[in-house]
Amino acid sequence: MNGALKINTRQVVEGSRKQHAWCDTWTESIDFVFDGAVTDAVCERIVKAMHSAKVLRPAQSSRGALRYRDADKVASIDVVNKKVFISCVENICD
Repeated sequence: MNGALKINTRQVVEGSRKQHAWCDTWTESIDFVFDGAVTDAVCERIVKAMHSAKVLRPAQSSRGALRYRDADKVASIDVVNKKVFISCVENICD
């Protein structure tokens, strides 16, 4: 069975952006294709592929920055619509 991440489909999920006093949060989605049943084992392989392909943004240093990013995290995988949801956070310093 073959599958692939469609990196160019990465987009912000509409209505997911939230602003707090200390950070902004939002969710992004990436489509994937897989020609079989999407099981828990397949989901684990998708997460590993996202890490090895460096799809998830790493954390940035807060040193001397007014805004800096936390590392992206896989929030969930929608096996019906074949989407990976990524949790993103941008911190704000005073």
